[in-house]
Amino acid sequence: MRLWWSFTLLLAQNVLQWDLRYHDDPARDTVHLWSFAQLTDVHIGENQGDYGTPGYTDTLMGAEEGYSVEALRNALRWLKQNWQSEKLAFVVVTGDLTDSGERSEYLRFRALMDSAGLPYLPLIGNHDVWPYVSTSNEAVYAWGDSLAAAFFADVYQSFAQRVSAWEGASLTYSVPNPETGFRSRFHNFSFVYGGLRFVGVDGVSRQPAPFGQAGVGPQADLHDFPGGTIRFLDTLLSAAQPLPLIFFCHYPLLNSPVSGANSFSPQEYDRIVSLLYLHRSQVRVWIAGHLHRQADYPITNRATGETFGRCVETPANKDAVQGQFRLFRVWGDASQASDLAYYPNPKTEPLRYRLWTLTGQLLYEGSRPPSFSDWPEGVYLLQEETAQGFRVRAFFMTGMR
Repeated sequence: MRLWWSFTLLLAQNVLQWDLRYHDDPARDTVHLWSFAQLTDVHIGENQGDYGTPGYTDTLMGAEEGYSVEALRNALRWLKQNWQSEKLAFVVVTGDLTDSGERSEYLRFRALMDSAGLPYLPLIGNHDVWPYVSTSNEAVYAWGDSLAAAFFADVYQSFAQRVSAWEGASLTYSVPNPETGFRSRFHNFSFVYGGLRFVGVDGVSRQPAPFGQAGVGPQADLHDFPGGTIRFLDTLLSAAQPLPLIFFCHYPLLNSPVSGANSFSPQEYDRIVSLLYLHRSQVRVWIAGHLHRQADYPITNRATGETFGRCVETPANKDAVQGQFRLFRVWGDASQASDLAYYPNPKTEPLRYRLWTLTGQLLYEGSRPPSFSDWPEGVYLLQEETAQGFRVRAFFMTGMR
């Protein structure tokens, strides 16, 4: 199974669009099934000095404004107005929610996101993990990861109820970080929605910024130690069922000899790409921000010269007053879009389906029947939801085309 892709820009709304397609033949995927949105680099508090009340463990003085607030508000307004027509399911914000990790900046970001009433999932960036006001007024170490995890704990819990196979255990505890001598809480997660597996990757360094600057630097880190990011990915990808993979990370996968200045070093790039390469038939797209630019390029295995999947960078939302973000539209065929109706059925919400292996592993849960041709050869059990709960609809055998 492949997801074909295409890219367009909806200039009137400053909305970038990227299309995911389920099958080998793009002509087959003529039905827009659903969408999700990516916002990135919001930077609440940028160029506003000591945001909110004095200090970085502060609160708001009122409804603080600024261009980053206006841009986020405008982006959320467009998303809310077009939620139904674009068949949106959720929004992922890929880091730099705040400009300096101040508590007041987190408060303002959350107030804006919550006011829109849209399901969203925040991922931290380098500006979020080391709270500071200035070089002379900053935290002793990068404990903003724990602040963010506590701040959004109920957001994660609510989001987990909307998807299946949620894995976010690392958000609930910190681990010793041998690179800093302190503890870190890594924001790595995964979930399944609409037959796709989504993976959140915490590549944020916890090292102090160079040259006496405040906060952490712009470089990325795989955190190769117990509880760290690369080991999370290795364990997840080794155990997960063969679904298409969509990655969210603040940092792009830059194939450059100087990539370590603003992303993963060449050595870490090779490490993570070699891991993804083992699952290259499943890897579809690595979705990032950080560099505040629009870019779209294949992921390259430098050892073999092969390319697979795509890396897509989205510009900073705060850099356009009307806001800017990306819509990912998922396309399939008519059979995937069909919803069965049963009578009598007092349920007004969409029916749900579950696909299981005979050993009891849940492979899929969603509001549309799974495409049977998309699974490896084997015997499966399909359940459908009725007014009385889930019931077995069929046993069937299938194989890859």
